[in-house]
Amino acid sequence: MYKIKGLFVSKLRKSRDNYLFKSINPYHYDSIKNDSFLQFIIFIHVL
Repeated sequence: MYKIKGLFVSKLRKSRDNYLFKSINPYHYDSIKNDSFLQFIIFIHVL
């Protein structure tokens, strides 16, 4: 459980970095959408 939660936190951190990167590089947007979708799935599994 803690391992999954740690994975989720690291994905949130990664997506925040991707978001900052997106503001610099708008062409990166598609991969961010996929990343947040993965986060949503992981979040449901954690609950």
